[in-house]
Amino acid sequence: MLRKLLKYELKGTARYFLPLFAAIVLLSALNRMFGGVYGQGMRWINGLLIFIEVILIIGLAVMVFVITILRFYKNLLGNEGYLMFTLPVSARHNILSKLIAAMMWNIGALLTIALSVTIMSWRAADIAPFINFLWQNLVRVLRTQNIHVALMLVGWVIVCLISVAGSILSLYLAMSIGQLANNHKFLASFGAYLGIQSITSVLTSAIGSIITALPAEWLSGITLWFHSLSVAAIARLATLGVAAAAIVGCVVYYLITLWLLEHKLNLT
Repeated sequence: MLRKLLKYELKGTARYFLPLFAAIVLLSALNRMFGGVYGQGMRWINGLLIFIEVILIIGLAVMVFVITILRFYKNLLGNEGYLMFTLPVSARHNILSKLIAAMMWNIGALLTIALSVTIMSWRAADIAPFINFLWQNLVRVLRTQNIHVALMLVGWVIVCLISVAGSILSLYLAMSIGQLANNHKFLASFGAYLGIQSITSVLTSAIGSIITALPAEWLSGITLWFHSLSVAAIARLATLGVAAAAIVGCVVYYLITLWLLEHKLNLT
């Protein structure tokens, strides 16, 4: 059932994203053509195309955010929710289908922007060497510290994906809390989102305060242990720590959202 829901979700959102993806890539190719093949005489066209492409990229970023919110809110918490929750589909599958589709479009948007920049900067006299310089130095620094480049990059990508999932799930949780209100549900959702971010900040500060309040001998031991680690070990430990924190956030957001949709759904 999750596969069918995901297929329906992707089909319902593809009409918004695919034309915009294609337009951005096409404009990048045109920018490259007018900036390279036709040279100085067509610079005004090149500038106009760049301006249009920047507007489209900004529009894409806004659209990803708006569609992520509206697909969850309208399909599950709005009038369409009456239909969705009468189908033989669990709330878990409804949440996951929205989450997976939103993540896919977020990743698709990032890849489209990256492809656009790559096309426009291909063999460019200034950008391409600069990117290559940054990459070569990153690889050199990682290898100097005995850090496996591929594994570290994979770890960073995984952390980024988990963080994206956490950001989307926090929006879902805020809307699930907001729908408990009888009036002004969207405004209540916005307030809930601010509350979630405030609670997260308070918890982070509280954890830091607890650590600094540990006995002096404990802190001294932790400091000595930390200084005994290699740079590679510290990098791996930091990556695992960030990933663990992000996973905890995802799980908490997801479980509370699931409980609210299963036990406290208010479609009035």
